[in-house]
Amino acid sequence: MDVSEIAKQYGGGGHRNAAGFRVSLDHELAGGGALDTRLIDFLNTKGDLWGEFESSTITFPHDANPNGYTHLREALREASAQEDLRRQRELYGEDAA
Repeated sequence: MDVSEIAKQYGGGGHRNAAGFRVSLDHELAGGGALDTRLIDFLNTKGDLWGEFESSTITFPHDANPNGYTHLREALREASAQEDLRRQRELYGEDAA
């Protein structure tokens, strides 16, 4: 197998037996570990959890998409980005974005 061909697909390169490339931390190939940690931190500071017998409810501040989400991570990612933008606007004014 020529691993440089795989690396080229993601903007990298190298040799047949040794190649590499970089992806952002939220890329699916990165495993989402750093993003998941960030989302958990967001929930810990901004979210609430109510546990009941056989079910739990998580709430967090969010201007939600009325069409819904295919995965909770999408909603959390969006809510976290909204919070980041809100904080930037508090620090730098309305034009921050």
